Amino acid sequence: MKIDKEYCMSSYLAFRFVPEKNVGWSEEYIPKYPEVEQENIIPIENAQDISNYLKTFTKQNVNAGLLLSGGIDSAIIASYCPKGTKAYSIRFNSDGAIDETIMAQKYADYYGLDLKIVEVYWEDYVNLTPILIRNKKSGLHVVEVALYKAAATARKDGINKLYCGNGADSNFGGMSKLLQKDWDFEEFVQRYTYIMPQSILKNPGSIINTYEKFKLEDGKIDFISFLRNVHGIGIIQAFTNALSLAGCTALEPYENMLLKRPLDLFRIRSGEPKYLLRRLFSKRYPNFEIPHKIPFVRPMDKWLKDYKIPERKEFINNIDNKVNLDGEQKWLIYCLSILLDNL
Repeated sequence: MKIDKEYCMSSYLAFRFVPEKNVGWSEEYIPKYPEVEQENIIPIENAQDISNYLKTFTKQNVNAGLLLSGGIDSAIIASYCPKGTKAYSIRFNSDGAIDETIMAQKYADYYGLDLKIVEVYWEDYVNLTPILIRNKKSGLHVVEVALYKAAATARKDGINKLYCGNGADSNFGGMSKLLQKDWDFEEFVQRYTYIMPQSILKNPGSIINTYEKFKLEDGKIDFISFLRNVHGIGIIQAFTNALSLAGCTALEPYENMLLKRPLDLFRIRSGEPKYLLRRLFSKRYPNFEIPHKIPFVRPMDKWLKDYKIPERKEFINNIDNKVNLDGEQKWLIYCLSILLDNL
């Protein structure tokens, strides 16, 4: 076990989690690294394989609930759930926030699910963030507060297992903007890194080793493997933390699947991301148009518009005057400040 606060601060700002195993912020703050059991991985060749696995998976997990958004990933899972399954959709209560519950209600109605809308406010983030940080022993992904509130609502309804749609993007060709080209190594580092640690921290640790594991001999990067094994692991960790604290287990069928053949980047770059899931969605919802990609948008730009980065011994001076940050980047610093107070 290695304690390296500088590395943890830097990697959290860069990747939204600590991507190295057995590295902690302190002796008390050592985040648990998710382990994906390889023996449970199902090889997938086509849309029918996905359908067959989801049919089996949902039959094996009786009395589970569902986190249902407005996108196709959770909508597909919804189509295999028994009629009357309890589903939970998150609505951020903020002016101008995207409301995914409208589409979620249509999916629920189509398959007879019992949908409950979970309203999430900025006050929830203020109140729940410190609790979730203490449970995770690390900084949070921005989705975790909302996920926790939805899972806690499900737990009150007697649900202790929740289907989740995460894993679809990293395994089936979502995140189409990051798949639009073959990236040079340095270019991808600049594009993917959420916040360059040296723009915030006085003594940043190096993050480059995380990228170099995927560097190719021609100076490019295996960005597909990076997204699956770095980005994807961070999402698993976020869902696990939020749901487990609420007393629920995350059921993540897409995380159990792996394509037999490489992603068809030509199809993705021609405007067909997640082409196998899109095909399956069309079969399961024949009267629906395939919705445009709606990311799980959080209104952080509005909620943290006036957030002033605190003066800390770890931070460079006058960050607000030196770096232009969006709301989700400010969120990382907001979380980091709370975590450092705990340390």
